[in-house]
Parts: sequence; structure tokens; C-alpha cells
Amino acid sequence: MMRFAFTSRRPFHDGPLEQPLPENDQINMAYMMGADYFSFLTLKKLSPAQLAEKLQPYDIVFIPLDVRDIETVKQIVAGSNGRYIIYSEGGIADYQLLTPGDQLVYLKVIRHARAVFLYWEKYIPFFQSITTSPVFYLPYPFFSDLVEPF
Repeated sequence: MMRFAFTSRRPFHDGPLEQPLPENDQINMAYMMGADYFSFLTLKKLSPAQLAEKLQPYDIVFIPLDVRDIETVKQIVAGSNGRYIIYSEGGIADYQLLTPGDQLVYLKVIRHARAVFLYWEKYIPFFQSITTSPVFYLPYPFFSDLVEPF
């Protein structure tokens, strides 16, 4: 059985989830997949070695493509040792908000992901134009059997 870690900026306790929560999409997605949840607030405090150790037990780490905290996204990507899937609600407007340096980080993150999952079908062509990683419209809630191939 695959083990999933699910990360987001939402402040919530880290670890396994006992139940879904109303109005908290990220927690509910993690719950439905049986994933352990990790908040950016916790992960960004860890050293690179500590972060890699925390994520080591997981087969896949779900990371939001969060342009508001691209530095933490970059740190989690590094700590996942290539075992990550990006999920995103955004599109080209988010990319255009970034500095040129952060645009480079954004592109590297997407290009090295095992897959990119999008909540909005209309952004598929944009993401397909900037990465060779598989890009899917996969509105939440999605289920672990759909993501296991990655």
C-alpha cells in the first residue's frame, strides 16, 4: 500500500487525519487519500536534512504550486527526493505574478514533477506547453487509486 504525504499552507496539525472538516478542501483531500497532512508552517522550520527525513517514508508527496510561498514549495520539492506530484488551482496569471527568478523555480518544480494535477480544465494547455510531465484535470476530491501510477 502506498503512503502519501499531503502538504499545504493551511494551518492544521500534522500527521494522520481522523475525519474530514467542513470548508477545508486540502484537509478533506488528504483525508480521502489516507494521506498524512503537513502544513507549510511546520515544514518551513525544518532544516533540509530534517525535511528529507520527515518525507522519506512517503511514496508520493503532494505539493501545491503555491506562488505565495514558492520558496517553501522549492524546499519541499527538494526534501521529497523526486517523489512528488504538484497540484494547482492556478494558471498563467499566477506565473505572471512571479519575479523572473521565481518563474524559473516554478518551471523547474513543474518539469520535475511526476505529474501535475489541475482543478481547472481550462489551464491544461498552458501547463502542457511548459512541461513534459503528465498534466491532468483532476478535480477534487480525487482518490488514491487514480494517483497510484505516479
